[in-house]
Amino acid sequence: MKASDVLRDAVSVLKSSRAIDHWQRHKEEIEADELLAFVLDNDRVDPEEDVPADARRRFERMVARRAHGGR
Repeated sequence: MKASDVLRDAVSVLKSSRAIDHWQRHKEEIEADELLAFVLDNDRVDPEEDVPADARRRFERMVARRAHGGR
């Protein structure tokens, strides 16, 4: 899966979360991008980069935790 697809799905999850204070515009996009960059051990995410399955699973777990109010 491309990073852009992984990020799109994560943003959707974060936007629908009631546990997140949605006060900042584009906050969900920023957080998703930062989490994916962390998982991929990069400074920035290339939207066309393929995300390996193991990294995607780790990222999805982190997004789910964040969506439930975890940090």
